[in-house]
Amino acid sequence: MDDGTLCCWGEIGMTPAFGCSSAVPTGNRATSPVFMLFQFEGQRIAWESFHFDVAGVARQGGLTASDLVRAQ
Repeated sequence: MDDGTLCCWGEIGMTPAFGCSSAVPTGNRATSPVFMLFQFEGQRIAWESFHFDVAGVARQGGLTASDLVRAQ
């Protein structure tokens, strides 16, 4: 942590339960490396950012990245 910013990394685990399309996930647990940033103001989190491989998580859950993320 430096000057109100915390940087951390590790692995996240989740079970995709739904997608943004009609595709249905398999119910398999998915894991992915993750990189996270937090900025603090006072004693509270003012901003956060999570970075992980959405396509890899989707693939592990039996979906495509498009199934998991709503197209803009």
